[in-house]
Amino acid sequence: MWCGTLVTDHHPLCWLNKQSSKNGRLDRWSLQLQEYSFDIKHTSGLSNCVADCLSRYPIEKPDDIVEEQLEVMHGQVNNIHMAISSPFDSRKIQEQQQQDKTIKQLYDRLTRGQHQQSYVLENGILHKIFHRPDRITLKLPYIPQSIIDQLLHAYHDSPTSGHLGVNKTWHKIRDRYFWPGMYNKIKEYVLSCTKCQQFKIARTKPTGKLQPVEPPAGILDLMGLDFIGPVPQSSSGNKYILVCTDYLSQYAITAATANCTAETAAKFLVEKVILQYGVPRQLLTDRGTHFMSNVFKAIASRCGVTHTTTTTYHPQCNGLTERFNATLAGSLGTYVNQQQSDWDEYLPYVTFAYNTSKQSTTQMEPFKLMYGREALLPFDSQFDYPTVYRK
Repeated sequence: MWCGTLVTDHHPLCWLNKQSSKNGRLDRWSLQLQEYSFDIKHTSGLSNCVADCLSRYPIEKPDDIVEEQLEVMHGQVNNIHMAISSPFDSRKIQEQQQQDKTIKQLYDRLTRGQHQQSYVLENGILHKIFHRPDRITLKLPYIPQSIIDQLLHAYHDSPTSGHLGVNKTWHKIRDRYFWPGMYNKIKEYVLSCTKCQQFKIARTKPTGKLQPVEPPAGILDLMGLDFIGPVPQSSSGNKYILVCTDYLSQYAITAATANCTAETAAKFLVEKVILQYGVPRQLLTDRGTHFMSNVFKAIASRCGVTHTTTTTYHPQCNGLTERFNATLAGSLGTYVNQQQSDWDEYLPYVTFAYNTSKQSTTQMEPFKLMYGREALLPFDSQFDYPTVYRK
């Protein structure tokens, strides 16, 4: 595409295509713009009258404000619908199975009474029977090629899936569905995800930076608490994220907040942690003023919590919480709008995605370790999950 000359009164833009910056996001925009052929020319602000006509800030009338509020509410409803609605159901799978040549052959043999090893028909849908090493036998719907991408979009791209990596996405799908070459297809899909490539950049840390704490003996024996922020202010006025992680299960609890005061931290500890999960025996925080204040210490002590802190200027000792913070930031970045004003709307969904994904250290989902059962995902309601096969 050729678009000639771009005239601007913003002089730093003239160097956009001439040298690299130390800003990763700016460099990625520069790479994308190299698809187009144009020159950037600087002009004075007085001469740039055409652009000024477009950039003048309009006066908002009351009707405009009401309309904007309605648009925000409509967007929130759309976000919820996108997060929990399934792009397919059992009827669609059944219809598409009939259009798939390989599946149709197996289906027809079973309907004629011919035994097919490791396959079974149930409610008109072909299922694959898997015998796991843990002696559990699973009955998984055979997904036709025509809807694999829709399924991957649901279990990777949706807010309740969190744009997580290859292994986490695979573990979430493999006990729910089947198709040949599943892992390679999932790997190809995730590695080619534009959002993941843009926002979840691999960062190489010097060896020994994070210092994980020895895992405790039980759930809620040790939890980490931390503030993230300030981040761009949301439409609701929130600028911080409070994060609490359980060190054994790796279960995470989050909340968006407007400030990072000791009162806010204490309120979160009582209402979001203690009243919903119980009292943690030990709470690990950094030495921020909000955690070192008499208010926070007094409430923690009154609730029976032993409050410990990391070494001064070395929050990496709270390794699990710091690692989750990085995961959370990357996942949120794949969903927020251009103004980054709606991140708090996606926070509960991304947290749920993390809690329902298998972790490499425990080889289990934090949700399962916390509650003692598998989480039923929004897309699972069409089938009897967990899909344990009983003859």
